[in-house]
Amino acid sequence: MGNSIETRVQFIECISKGNASVKRQAVCYNPREGLIIPVNAYLFDRRFNQGKSWRTVEADARSLCQWWDFIYLKRVDYRGADVEDLRDFIISGGTRYGNVVRFPGTDPRANFDETTAAKTDTILSFYKFLKVEFDVRLEGGRGETLGDVRRRALGRIRFREPDSQGDEAPTFAYPRSENPRLRYLRPTPTPEEATEIIKATAKAHRPFHIHSYYFIASLFRFGGLRAGGCESLTVSGFFGAMAVESTFMKAGLASVLKSGRRLNDSQFEIVECLNKMLRLGRTYLFVPVIEKGSVQRLAPIPISIAIELVDYILNDRQRFIDRKRQRYSYDPPDNLFLSNKTSGSKFLTADAISNRMALIFRDCKIAGSGHRLRATFCESVVRDLYLRDRGANGRAWQPNVIIAIARKYLGHMSDEAINNYLNNIAANEYAWAGEPVLVRDTEDAAVIRGLSDALEGANGRDVASELRQWADRMSIAPRAEPNLFNAVKTLENG
Repeated sequence: MGNSIETRVQFIECISKGNASVKRQAVCYNPREGLIIPVNAYLFDRRFNQGKSWRTVEADARSLCQWWDFIYLKRVDYRGADVEDLRDFIISGGTRYGNVVRFPGTDPRANFDETTAAKTDTILSFYKFLKVEFDVRLEGGRGETLGDVRRRALGRIRFREPDSQGDEAPTFAYPRSENPRLRYLRPTPTPEEATEIIKATAKAHRPFHIHSYYFIASLFRFGGLRAGGCESLTVSGFFGAMAVESTFMKAGLASVLKSGRRLNDSQFEIVECLNKMLRLGRTYLFVPVIEKGSVQRLAPIPISIAIELVDYILNDRQRFIDRKRQRYSYDPPDNLFLSNKTSGSKFLTADAISNRMALIFRDCKIAGSGHRLRATFCESVVRDLYLRDRGANGRAWQPNVIIAIARKYLGHMSDEAINNYLNNIAANEYAWAGEPVLVRDTEDAAVIRGLSDALEGANGRDVASELRQWADRMSIAPRAEPNLFNAVKTLENG
């Protein structure tokens, strides 16, 4: 990052004045001019005031370094860079050595792709930070400096629609490598492989982290949390999610859960309320987490795992804190999963979680990562929703309903990923030539499964004949709903 001659980025350790924890800051430095610009303060604000992840902050630092080199090679002072300079940077693909020049009279608006749009947002927010927080005087008239302009004034993402005369906006060829980069998509672990991964967390080198990573892997697999969600999961958020449930309110536990006091004395009652929710047919406890930078969502934590987490928080986690306090002054954060490090973050960060999960996958010789373990949950949720909808509505099943519900559970911002899961499931049904049937009672479901096995067995024809005769005697009319995918197969076969 920042590996050019004129610009370099160093990550330095700086002890904050508020406490003794060590935090990283990025400094962008131009050795020729001897000028240190307040990039460090901007990135610090992004990380600790705006709650951006370190991955996002590092991407911001990289974008600013590329911009810094771009304007330096144009012999433009960073305070004097204007909208035209930024447009040239955009149409050059957002690279430090961009040399695309627009001809006079061409449309001044630029066309973004998603990458250059993100870089532009970073640059504009940085200049606004300079103007507002550091009172840096930017050259140019009012409304013309980069501290005032918005991205929408520069252009549009992707390509704009043709104008009224049918002419399309001018486009520019972004620099591409002559050798295309091949990406290998990691497969989604099967349920059996996911179980193996969860069991492998017992190989952690510290007993406390055995429990921590067992729950993290379980939340990936059965709750669909991301690494950022596990990092941002807090004790107050976990118990606060219970406080708003009517079961806990009727038991008089709401005030205890909100205050966080005397939780140990109420552990039995808390577990009893969770078990009561299970008996009432509830599956998940929805707990607030922050993922993808600063996006908050309610993550579905299975109540069975929530029961185990109560014991983990009030016993294992508390014993870990007590051992720390015996050695030195220790003020634990509210994060549920704590780190054993003596410096830096006191909780397990998203990077630490991802790295550890990658090692566990490697040790198990299973392709994938912790995020792919989440994909196992996502696919199971979409499959369950699909089968329920298909069983209830037959070929009139509604993809939009499935996608809308799945987005709520999974925390997806777009429909694209869910469409992929849905397409995979539909393709499997096409291959199996199956027909989903909705059975509400579990005992009836077991009987139907046995009947299905008999129909596929050696005496399947006799069983089918007897079944039809029984249906006639009971006046049960067949409900014909041709499988959509079998219908397609029939057309293909002509």
